[in-house]
Amino acid sequence: MYSSRNLLIRFILGSTTLIVSISAFFSYEAARKIMLEELRGRAFLEVQRGVDEIEEWLHVRKVEVQTLAQTSTVRSLDWSVAEPYLKSEIDRINEFFFFQIAAPDGSYSNTMVGRSNKNIKDRDFFQKALAGKTNISDPFISRSTGIPLIAIATPMWSNYSQSRSPIGVFLGTVKVDHI
Repeated sequence: MYSSRNLLIRFILGSTTLIVSISAFFSYEAARKIMLEELRGRAFLEVQRGVDEIEEWLHVRKVEVQTLAQTSTVRSLDWSVAEPYLKSEIDRINEFFFFQIAAPDGSYSNTMVGRSNKNIKDRDFFQKALAGKTNISDPFISRSTGIPLIAIATPMWSNYSQSRSPIGVFLGTVKVDHI
């Protein structure tokens, strides 16, 4: 009798332990799943907020580049006149790495190296701007500095009429790590 009662107690304790363990496991899994979904949702919102901030920041830089490209100093294409003005704008705005003026043949001058003997006519951002479209490039390695950059390029027009071909391309660059 003692052994059957002892066996019954062991069976009840074992069954209870098994049921509690299974319940704890499924409760843990359910809580874990809820927490992971909440974390995933927060991470997505954080990434989306970051993307929105970068998009807004780039939009402001794009407007600044377009505005500078329409100044008579830049449109003159005279680097000796444009360089001091653009260097002062780099100091004032403090978001750009350098500004650059490029002729339709791809030759250019920028505020980092002055007149360059290199050419950018094969660069996508230059070709789009020369076709009349303001654009923000994918990251690239600068030919004049060797630094990874993003270019914000816009066409320059001889006057406010955009009916003819651009007289050149104006661009502002930002370092990739700045973004």
